[in-house]
Amino acid sequence: MFRRDVAPSPRDAEILLDSRLENSAYVDSFGYEWQHLDAYVDKETLSHGHLFGRFLLPRDYFRGHTVIDVGCGNGRVGRFIAASAARYVGVDLSESVYAFPKHLPRPPSFALVRASGTDLPVVDRLADISLCWGVLHHMDDPTAAMRELLRVTRPGGEILIYVYPSYFDARKNLNGFWKFLPGATQRHYIESLSDAIDSWQSVDGFFAKQLATQLSLGFKSSRDLQILQWFDGVTPRFHWSLHRDVPAYFKEQECSVTETYPGCFRIRVQASATG
Repeated sequence: MFRRDVAPSPRDAEILLDSRLENSAYVDSFGYEWQHLDAYVDKETLSHGHLFGRFLLPRDYFRGHTVIDVGCGNGRVGRFIAASAARYVGVDLSESVYAFPKHLPRPPSFALVRASGTDLPVVDRLADISLCWGVLHHMDDPTAAMRELLRVTRPGGEILIYVYPSYFDARKNLNGFWKFLPGATQRHYIESLSDAIDSWQSVDGFFAKQLATQLSLGFKSSRDLQILQWFDGVTPRFHWSLHRDVPAYFKEQECSVTETYPGCFRIRVQASATG
């Protein structure tokens, strides 16, 4: 399954560490929320509808297949698809991978790996389905990551990618302001912004919603989750606009591409694909 050495983590033997991990300075650029905003690890999750609804997937889509989940995080998607797969490989560069639930059912073949999505340690054409939800736009080299997704997916298989749709480009302005600030300062400003908009919402919900929409930020069910989602959305060092680049790249590689929802792409890998 692996094309180079991986070894159990001293912190948790169930997590494998890529032998090239020590060479990646990128780990530190996207890890503040996972090391200092403790609640995020447990709370950040997606609903069934985010994946199955937005990609128009049938209920048994993952059943019996080999799935590679690039940017798996704390299992926000893997927690409700892994059990139905024949093999699941979750890959994430941040420490969030340590929060992947241990109590949920797992397939016969299951692995969690700390590794970079731009240089995956798995062999060619392993996956029937490769998944990358909300991560590509924060990678240091998204083209390399797309090349890797194509490399590890077999002909006839599918790649599922979600990137920020183009109407989220307003976040790039916030990112340009926040990304060079220390993590604690970023958190302070985002907490202040979130609290100010929430306070405004209590007296003028219409205009508070308009402001949040203009910033491409959404209201969440709790203060902690809202702050953490906003932090994750605007503070990473890399914040690319890829809504047009993703379909363009894969069409150049002779794959078929369908956008099922803004920013959600189902990519069918053809035998002639050049990745």
